[in-house]
Amino acid sequence: LGALGAGAGVSLVPGLPAVDEFPINIWERLRSQVLAQKGTHLLRHASSRGDADLRKAIATYLCDFRGARCHPDQVLIVGGMQQAMLITAMALLDPGESVWMEDPGFHQARRVFTLAGAKVVPKPLDREGIVIARSPRKKQPKIIHITPSHQYPLGMTMSFERRTGLLDFARAHDAFVFEDDFYAEFRFTGPPLPCLQGIDDFGRVIYAGTMSKILYPSLRLGYVVAPEALIDPLVKIRSTMDQHSSAIDQATLARFITEGFFLSHIKR
Repeated sequence: LGALGAGAGVSLVPGLPAVDEFPINIWERLRSQVLAQKGTHLLRHASSRGDADLRKAIATYLCDFRGARCHPDQVLIVGGMQQAMLITAMALLDPGESVWMEDPGFHQARRVFTLAGAKVVPKPLDREGIVIARSPRKKQPKIIHITPSHQYPLGMTMSFERRTGLLDFARAHDAFVFEDDFYAEFRFTGPPLPCLQGIDDFGRVIYAGTMSKILYPSLRLGYVVAPEALIDPLVKIRSTMDQHSSAIDQATLARFITEGFFLSHIKR
């Protein structure tokens, strides 16, 4: 397998986008345009919340195509999905508190929550998604990490009934659901169910996505959509951690989305 990978350019690593299909010429043209328009402004320190145009573009995209209900002030731009998880864990968890995860699930998520001092509790899956058993004797979770649109690694889509049950459970136990919506845009047949965040009436869902798995891995841009009460604590942690992502890449991505190239790339 190693020889095949080295000789033919074949990779068995999951979650890698088709970088050979990425429209580099369009990206570079948009990058030149935003630099010409905004000049040295993009070379200075940027907002810890993220580029305002990018937050607006992402909020509009999520509401139109993923069934989300959010506005730009709820969006925080981060350096990928793992940073989104770490910031969330730092904002919500005390050491030793429980995080429930799908089993099998995303190994990097387990590593991040363990790094944050959480006790990671694996939860079983069936054809409808994660199984939440109500057991008053066991310590209830503070965060439940799920991949409902396209479960990683088994691939099922969480049923609507399981989604509503999960939201009821989170509300009843003062827990938050971390909705990891990694490359839900890629579907062979039919659209995915709208995101869980769009049916959350109680501010229990923290929704996160990544552009790095859709466009190219080294982009290192993702986003978090948080309930309004949580966004300021998340921004403060991000600011302390590494201030902000590349202002030039953020501005370029905003133009890439608003001019329709993002959707056309996904479709292709």
